[in-house]
Amino acid sequence: MSSDSSRDSSKSSFDQATESFIKRRRDRRKKKNDGNKDGMRHKKGGGSKTGKSGNKDRGREAYHELLMHDYFDVHPVYDNKDFHHHFHMSRNLFDCILNRLVEHDDYFIRKHDALGNHGFSPHQKLTCALHFLAYGTSTDQLDEYIRMGESTSLQNLERFC
Repeated sequence: MSSDSSRDSSKSSFDQATESFIKRRRDRRKKKNDGNKDGMRHKKGGGSKTGKSGNKDRGREAYHELLMHDYFDVHPVYDNKDFHHHFHMSRNLFDCILNRLVEHDDYFIRKHDALGNHGFSPHQKLTCALHFLAYGTSTDQLDEYIRMGESTSLQNLERFC
């Protein structure tokens, strides 16, 4: 009897199944990496790819300005009563939540992309999350209202919650 067969018989069926699973998984990974020219694993989605359409210019900067003009300027279009009706909270509470959110998670800080374009403002991100939670808004409605795409809206909600 060889030493391999004596080791196999001393292992439990669970250990044997685990080793078999790990071996199959390594073989699949090796086969997948053999198909890549550079041997690197590639992430799904995102990034620049040949044939992939560019990002839609949704005019997020214009909608940031509109949101600020409507609700957050010194003399906004909508007064405190309207703000409370639309957001179901006072402007002071909104500002408090916004400030805590920015302090807690730098995702909510406004950033610039590689081309120098503004990202979504903290006000847009918080408004998006609150509309999801308060109204059960769909991502299509948010795209029309805040100009935030589906994947960004869902990521934003996940970071907020």
